Amino acid sequence: MTDRNAPVGALDIGSNTVRMLVARPAAGRLETLLDLGVYASLGQGVDRTGELQEENQKRALEAIADFVKKAREAGAGEIVAVATSAMRDAKNGQEFVDRIKEVTGIEPHIISGDREAELTFIGATGGRSLELETVVVDLGGGSGEVIDAEATVPNWARALPIGSRRLTEKFIQTDPPNAEQIVNVAAHVRSQLQTLPAASPKKGVFAGGTAKVLPAVLGRPGPPTILSPAEWDRLLTIVQGLTADALAKEYRLPGERAGVLAAGAAALDAIAEFYGLDEVAIAATGIREGMIIDLLRREGRWW
Repeated sequence: MTDRNAPVGALDIGSNTVRMLVARPAAGRLETLLDLGVYASLGQGVDRTGELQEENQKRALEAIADFVKKAREAGAGEIVAVATSAMRDAKNGQEFVDRIKEVTGIEPHIISGDREAELTFIGATGGRSLELETVVVDLGGGSGEVIDAEATVPNWARALPIGSRRLTEKFIQTDPPNAEQIVNVAAHVRSQLQTLPAASPKKGVFAGGTAKVLPAVLGRPGPPTILSPAEWDRLLTIVQGLTADALAKEYRLPGERAGVLAAGAAALDAIAEFYGLDEVAIAATGIREGMIIDLLRREGRWW
């Protein structure tokens, strides 16, 4: 019989990063035992070539093998793994899944955008009930998951092709970007949002890599953080006015994240404006926590 408090691993293979979380249930919350991540940039060039690049696959596979080993050492008997936008879109995505299984014994599931959104919602809310209608957004490298929800059930959940790397490759041609490029990013994001069902959220929760680094630019301690309109304006001025190298050095950001931050911040700003959000909360949790909570619920280990 499975120990109710046994640790579980969650491996998220995204377009920008590969991340592993090992956590165990502890009275209605997750206790983190291990939190690992690396920039593998799997989504780089996928829109242009239709394939995952070999160099990026090697980088990701090396990290995944290391993370699985460390997760086992941390006591994770079960490891759930998902692959998202980059591997959904790449013609050789399933081939990479097969390589991962051969090397690690773990077979990631290439999940749909809607499933990605559902897991993101569970993780960003910690599996708890919402008091008001809320839009939850997880902006990744290839896609952005948008969820409108009340209480514990999403009204709807959709994935849109508005990830920070995808937007950067599509619209950003200079470093730093000029005003026209940022306007084009925002216009594209708004056009995608207009395809979604109607929603009237009273609150916004932003998750994902772009959102999580924004408090650091403001000198804030990190999520969970509430950002006001004035702080958003200051953020946009900073991240869209500095080169990627300057952002990385000034705010101690990984170079890969700094390189896609302007487009990512512009996308989040467009979402906040579209839904009329006066302020947004930056979530400390996301899809990995959702994967673990989802598994624990199915096993009767979440309460």
